[in-house]
Amino acid sequence: MSSLISVVIPTYKRKFETIEMALNSVLKQTYENIEILIIDDSPDDYNERKIIESKIISIDDPRIRYIKHDRNLGACAARNTGIFAAKGKYVAFLDDDDIWLVEKLRKQVDLIERLNLKMVYSSYYMVRSSNTQIHKATKKGNIYKELLLKNYIGSTSCILVETQTLRDIGGFDVNLPASQDYELYLRISKRHEIDYVDEPLMNYIIHDGERISNDSSKKIASREYIYQKYYDDFFLDKKIFAKKNLDLAKVYLMGGDKKRAFSFWKTSVKSSKVLNKDSLKVLLKIIIRI
Repeated sequence: MSSLISVVIPTYKRKFETIEMALNSVLKQTYENIEILIIDDSPDDYNERKIIESKIISIDDPRIRYIKHDRNLGACAARNTGIFAAKGKYVAFLDDDDIWLVEKLRKQVDLIERLNLKMVYSSYYMVRSSNTQIHKATKKGNIYKELLLKNYIGSTSCILVETQTLRDIGGFDVNLPASQDYELYLRISKRHEIDYVDEPLMNYIIHDGERISNDSSKKIASREYIYQKYYDDFFLDKKIFAKKNLDLAKVYLMGGDKKRAFSFWKTSVKSSKVLNKDSLKVLLKIIIRI
């Protein structure tokens, strides 16, 4: 008998028509042994909430479960609600505005079970109104050290993870204001090998005008948090340590804190012992802003 997969869709202040497109991409999967947990994290005073609840409950499919928070807790708290409510052997996450291709779950569950893994991911399409690009999966095996350098995996909508593995590590770290997906991947890859399906299996929708990823205060807080949490592992590799400090210099510069930016810049150059093009550009920006 095929393994049950719990599909977790967190939603926040989204129109039903958008949620419906994401949901339909799950219902059209060629892998049918699934349950779908829609976690509504919208505030109770959101005008569309009752409409969304009513429309989801009216869908004639016993695999769908609708769970709502009493108040807004954040996307990763919603994902954690799904993790601990899941009945499946595996969990797959889908953001409420992304769309899976029909073979997404089948190809990933085939890989995760054939190789007896805890987590797999895939390439995916990055869809903008003006163009579409491919975020290509490239890293597999023991990739913890490579992930320390950079988040090569990307969106949570492209992963499939064993439910017990997610529970064992406590789910997503809700203390982070951003980069929660990256930090989750670090904890999983530190313990387990990871592999990928070498083809795009979902559409990651990038909306015009979105600027969440450019919020410097969230970037600073999340990168500082990860820097401190994984400091010992970063420090073991001079290349990684130099890059993480240069990354922090960049975000502090973006936030207008030249003193902190210069401090991390100095640590980066001291670690790498090289004044490369990237670090020189950062230094010039710091000098120009002084």
